[in-house]
Amino acid sequence: MSDWVWAARLANVAEDRANIVAVGAMTIALYRLGNSIRATSSHCPHEGECLDSGFVENGTVECALHYAVFEIATGRLISGPTTGPLPVYPARIEGDDVYVDLTP
Repeated sequence: MSDWVWAARLANVAEDRANIVAVGAMTIALYRLGNSIRATSSHCPHEGECLDSGFVENGTVECALHYAVFEIATGRLISGPTTGPLPVYPARIEGDDVYVDLTP
């Protein structure tokens, strides 16, 4: 069952960066990639580095600490020292707002 919750105003989600927002008791990263919106965990699964200091390009995010690279849409690890994926969450745009589903 989905549980969509408001995460941000679309105008406050900058393109080509990890935008860290609090949603309830969680912090997540929102990515505005062209006309789409994506959501992941706000921290790298390797050492817990916040991804707001990372690099976003070509649909990937690179952790600034140890350079792990993840595909934003799927969380798939592309390269780096970690062995697991980056958690991802469904996200959608409704009018001027961004909603995410944090249901495990």
